[in-house]
Amino acid sequence: MRQLADALEARRDDILRAWDERVRALPPPRGELRDRLPEELDALQALLRGAPDGGVPQRWRTHLELDALVREYDLLRELLLDFIEQEGLPTTLEEVRRITRFVAAAIAEAVGAHTRKQDRRRQSAERGHTRLDALFMQAPVAIAVIRGPQLMVDLANPLMCRLWGRPSERVVGWPLLEAMPELVGQPFEDLLRQVMETGEAFVGREMPARLMRQEGEALVEGYFNLVY
Repeated sequence: MRQLADALEARRDDILRAWDERVRALPPPRGELRDRLPEELDALQALLRGAPDGGVPQRWRTHLELDALVREYDLLRELLLDFIEQEGLPTTLEEVRRITRFVAAAIAEAVGAHTRKQDRRRQSAERGHTRLDALFMQAPVAIAVIRGPQLMVDLANPLMCRLWGRPSERVVGWPLLEAMPELVGQPFEDLLRQVMETGEAFVGREMPARLMRQEGEALVEGYFNLVY
């Protein structure tokens, strides 16, 4: 993996220029990620060289435009994959996984920071939730909001519904284990309750899960990266 990390380091200026050109084509607000982009590239290079990522980094503690961040992280992912293809760099499946995991974790942390901020601003909660719902629906990763002792599914975006093998109306507004009884006996209920009780995030790597990818069909085992 060092070869890819070295190539990204050697072409850092070209990558930054390409990112600037592409981000100008995005609708405003834009440029939320620009000041942090060199630092993000450093973190990705370290990850590609085999350094542990230490979970989800606490990137966003102040004002942020969340919809812009999501678009710009997805743009960064596309830019990196285009760079690999254009340069003809030999790339392993593990390297692609690390790039994807890095971007997904960054988006998840930004969404989490935004959610916590909205919880502290009760007076603007309705407007914040409307915007957050719209963002979730467009996010390039599978996201759900699960609340309360019954693990009620408040929101699940289209990618999550596809992953769960159910239409939105079969999961949103349902307790998670009623909507997906195949999860009973798997570790996810305990992990969710642990996060709810402690407030400490959980990051799973290549976790096995048996899911019904189409309703009424047999369970299929897959392996997933996830952040609670």
